[in-house]
Amino acid sequence: MESEMKFDLDGDGLIENSGYADQTYDGWTVTGPSAYCGGLWLASLCVMCKMAILLDNKEMYQLYRSTLDKGSTAFDKLLWNGKKFVFTVDVHTHSI
Repeated sequence: MESEMKFDLDGDGLIENSGYADQTYDGWTVTGPSAYCGGLWLASLCVMCKMAILLDNKEMYQLYRSTLDKGSTAFDKLLWNGKKFVFTVDVHTHSI
């Protein structure tokens, strides 16, 4: 998880795609945040929080909980269009 945090380019808790097929839709290139990879990322952060609780590791919990909170906010702000989550937004303009 720590190595993947480098993909959060703007520090909002949500990872960004790099403009090449870097997810399981192998032929699709994505730049910026996406509902698919973002959703997987948020689920992973949630699991890390649960693991930290089981391990009684408060420092780990705080790191992943704060990232999850920020990432969830960014996910909703950037990808929710009022009716559904969009697959991706333009990283430069944040337009759908």
